[in-house]
Amino acid sequence: FIDQTKSYVKHDVAITSICTLTQNNPNMSQPNPASGFNNAPVSKGLMLATAGASILWQASLNRAHGRGQAHAYESYAVKSLVWRDPGTLLFGSFLLYYFRLLERQTGSRTFGSFALLVSGVSMALSQLAGRLLHIPPAQGPYGLIFACFVPFFVCVPHSSRFSLLGWRLSDKSFIYMAGAQLLLSGGMPTVVAGLSGIAAGILHRMNFLGVRKLRIPQAVCRVFGRMLGPVLDSRPTQVPGPGGQQQRARPGGGEGAG
Repeated sequence: FIDQTKSYVKHDVAITSICTLTQNNPNMSQPNPASGFNNAPVSKGLMLATAGASILWQASLNRAHGRGQAHAYESYAVKSLVWRDPGTLLFGSFLLYYFRLLERQTGSRTFGSFALLVSGVSMALSQLAGRLLHIPPAQGPYGLIFACFVPFFVCVPHSSRFSLLGWRLSDKSFIYMAGAQLLLSGGMPTVVAGLSGIAAGILHRMNFLGVRKLRIPQAVCRVFGRMLGPVLDSRPTQVPGPGGQQQRARPGGGEGAG
């Protein structure tokens, strides 16, 4: 258990380093980049939930195996939230952190509705494909992450291009490489889960059955805001304004159309 915890801590340090490089790199495809999770409380909550649940799940798994008992949290819902090992936790958390720019572009309520819808649709598609192909379900929020690649591909422009070994690449290529690593990390189960997420993202983009009009009710948003706001609210940094007054830096995005 101690060794496993140390492994997760090392990967958390790696996640922090990668995220810092991402937010400080002017070539990354973020309109009006801002530090951390400013104006992205949903993304912050998702990253904290998946990383924390993954560590707790692995700890309880090791404890159950040490006692020779069956693990009590093997449900599909739990497996779709937690990562199975530190490697997938690293890449998955990095992508969740990077895709916070989608929340800034659309607003937290719209992005939260998107995340909820595509997660449910991708879970259903993955379950169906697993039954048809006789493969076990993948462990981790693959559906949400790979659904995010659809608006990322369509809506986020590249800011630079370069040549590497004769290949013409852009700054977005590194995000696609991280996604490919995550997609192929667990064989057919993760491939099916990732493709199900992409399919869910395409259906949402096409506004299939008018799903893009669906929104989380404002009352629910207010309740979660009161309960989790102090934890998830990342205030923009204060910068000196004219006359020495403090002004709040306004990152791009913010609360978009509700």
